[in-house]
Amino acid sequence: MSNLETEVKILQKDLVTFQNILDRFDITINKLTEVSNNLNKVIAVQDSRIDTQEKAIEIVHKRITDMKDEIHDELSDHYQVILEKIKELQVEQKIHADEMSKRVDALEKWRYIVMGGAVALGFLLSKVNIIDSLF
Repeated sequence: MSNLETEVKILQKDLVTFQNILDRFDITINKLTEVSNNLNKVIAVQDSRIDTQEKAIEIVHKRITDMKDEIHDELSDHYQVILEKIKELQVEQKIHADEMSKRVDALEKWRYIVMGGAVALGFLLSKVNIIDSLF
């Protein structure tokens, strides 16, 4: 029986070893389950953050689009006002230029009249010897 007892003891020892290995597998499986659960939580949080970021990006994109439209409308309005003011300035400048042209024409006529009078006076003075009759 010694042989049989030895084999039984070896088998018992092997069984204890297998039991220890199974216990370690149970511990490993439990730890892997915890890690898996933690990863699922992290993934859920990340998905939530991604959704929040996507919503924020959509809001920013919409705001940028709205601002672009507002700026475009304001620039268009300002452009129209500027064009109207330029047209008004052109009309006023033309009126002013016409007035200045009339004034210059009047001054030129006056100048020609004065020059004509001076020429006529000079001609008359050259025909009349006032200087010889005075001296």
